Amino acid sequence: MRQCEGHALAVDRGGARRHQRLGHRPHWLWLWDSSLVPAAYFTADSPARCRICGATAVELGAGMGLLGIAATVCLGAAHCVLADVVALLSGLKGNTFANRVSAAGPTCAL
Repeated sequence: MRQCEGHALAVDRGGARRHQRLGHRPHWLWLWDSSLVPAAYFTADSPARCRICGATAVELGAGMGLLGIAATVCLGAAHCVLADVVALLSGLKGNTFANRVSAAGPTCAL
């Protein structure tokens, strides 16, 4: 993933690898192209920056949370709500932590 504001966006895909070794392929543990393409747009010099800066972003079916994290870190959203199934909450928390999104700065609610 590209750098954004001097920070490379990070997502933990370890959960997907563990499930794959067990023969499971849950759709919610993969980074889909439908999140990679807009995230790449967000990390570029995007005209979306002026529309999202200071706003609240909502990502429904967040999966790994990449788009919500990119909206917060790259586009300056003041808050972000990441929503998905309960089984994903620990992974979403880890990904927000890895991207320095917390109560200390921009926030992501789960």
